[in-house]
Amino acid sequence: MKNHHFTLFAVAVLLLIQPVRAYSGGPVFEYDISSQGVTTGSSKANLSSEGMLSHPFRQGEVLVKMNTGISGDSLNRLAASTQSRIDRHFSTLSTRRKQAYFLVKSDTISTEALLRQYADHPGVASVSPNYIHHILATPNDPHYPKLWGFNNTGQTQGTINEDINAPQAWNTTTGSSGIVIADIDTGVDYTHPDLAANMWTNPGETPGNGVDDDGNGYVDDIYGIDSANGDADPMDDNGHGTHTVGTIAAVANNSTGVAGVMWNAKIMALKFLGADGSGDTADSIELIEYMIDMKLNHGVNIVASNNSWGGGGFSQALSDAIGSAGDAGILFVAAAGNSNDNNDIVPHYPSSYREDNIIAVSATDHKAELGRFSCYGLRSVDIGAPGVDILSTTITAEACACADASRFSDDMETASGFWSAASPWAITAEQGYSGTKAWSDSPSGNYAANADVSLTSGPLNLSGVAGNLSLSFMIWRELENGFDYLYLEISPDNGSSWTTVYSTAANSPGWSPKCVNIPPAYKTSQFRFRFRLDADDTVQLNGVYIDDVKIGTSMGNYVSWNGTSMAAPHVTGAAGILASRFPSADPLSWKAKLMNSGNPLASLDGK
Repeated sequence: MKNHHFTLFAVAVLLLIQPVRAYSGGPVFEYDISSQGVTTGSSKANLSSEGMLSHPFRQGEVLVKMNTGISGDSLNRLAASTQSRIDRHFSTLSTRRKQAYFLVKSDTISTEALLRQYADHPGVASVSPNYIHHILATPNDPHYPKLWGFNNTGQTQGTINEDINAPQAWNTTTGSSGIVIADIDTGVDYTHPDLAANMWTNPGETPGNGVDDDGNGYVDDIYGIDSANGDADPMDDNGHGTHTVGTIAAVANNSTGVAGVMWNAKIMALKFLGADGSGDTADSIELIEYMIDMKLNHGVNIVASNNSWGGGGFSQALSDAIGSAGDAGILFVAAAGNSNDNNDIVPHYPSSYREDNIIAVSATDHKAELGRFSCYGLRSVDIGAPGVDILSTTITAEACACADASRFSDDMETASGFWSAASPWAITAEQGYSGTKAWSDSPSGNYAANADVSLTSGPLNLSGVAGNLSLSFMIWRELENGFDYLYLEISPDNGSSWTTVYSTAANSPGWSPKCVNIPPAYKTSQFRFRFRLDADDTVQLNGVYIDDVKIGTSMGNYVSWNGTSMAAPHVTGAAGILASRFPSADPLSWKAKLMNSGNPLASLDGK
């Protein structure tokens, strides 16, 4: 990664960059007739476990791009003959690209069969699965001093001045309320006290009247839309999107919480990732279409979108949609991924697409080192930004205030002696939130019938700790819903007695944040906690994964997380600062200013 550590002088903020971007050169698993030069009727892609079907996808669904001049009528006839149907027409993308794009579904035909049938049609330019994607902080705000990524004074024992130099940028501009940033994610808690004043609201809609006042196809789309649930309410039910938005544009100088890179901006909430943190390609394209339409046809000044998500294989339709956003003057800032891969060799989408408006972002820590979970790439990653232990906003609906890491923290990358693990609990690389590993109740398979196994902490001394304490963690769940449970239990007496403070029996694969308050009576010198799986004798599933466990002072509706998801918003906010300072420049000029300023960061040289 040719990453550099640089200051954008008085224009934007200090970032860690790579001034050269090129395509990663990795495999493109796509039925794309035009790009691969394969004749009709022959095999056009690798459908093996190493090919396009190796990534998670919606069964019985494909994204189809038609050749120029071929209408949907031809596709309708093909659908009728193959027991499939056109579920969605991407009209904005079709108009912009002058080729028709569709989502096709079948209740009886597999995705593999659909891929082969549609690829053999002479009017089809490309076809791909509908892939599943997932969720990969000097104002007077009280938590501002904890935002090392903005102004690193060594407050976390990091390297002084290894930050984005936000205060220097604020001396020139703190953003503009005329700038709109779209956040494509799990939605946004638009009622959050540190976000509400900076939320975009649709001037063309009258709230609650049940009418599509602006004629854009959505009724009462006040803050944006939710393609995951097919409605116009992008309220966050996961927390991830709300966290990214806090870094971009939390309200500053309001004596509340944190501040954003941009003090003044408007956030458009675009939700396609559900409560479990996952969503599909078709729904992401719908949000990009909405963003383009609102800018070009409704006068909304969207300058950039933040995309802290990834997964799935190459999709020509998604790549084209991102490129169309660039044609409309919108930057696409994308997280590089958390699997610690070299994206030059193993592409990570959407950050690895070749569209000029993409800025791919890796994560760095408070010592200016690459986050050990972060993906990188000499040719495929553009910029590094703070992405380790990033404090930002979280959803108001959380049951408790999530914790900092002042009393305990474990990123679950190593099986430290602190834990007592009843078999088969173990560290595994099957899943990982902030890094590549997590604890699992049943690595390499499903949990056993009648399982009752625990992962138990060592003793912690919480006696005499002032203020409220809470315990936070990330969880991935695939349990028999309503029958098999994961319990979080706490003990004040070194494990002699246990009290349940959280339980779940959900089947919702995908990472979600959880936290619980620790009652005062449990703040003892012999505090312990454990994660206990309790299963019945019928259905056995993959179980749970636990990552990023922390105990510390409660911070209201704020939480510290790790990931390139946390790094990308720093860059998105910087792009917004540039757009505020240079409103007449085009997005590629803003990108060039980000890419062409700075000093080398030796720790990332050559990666």
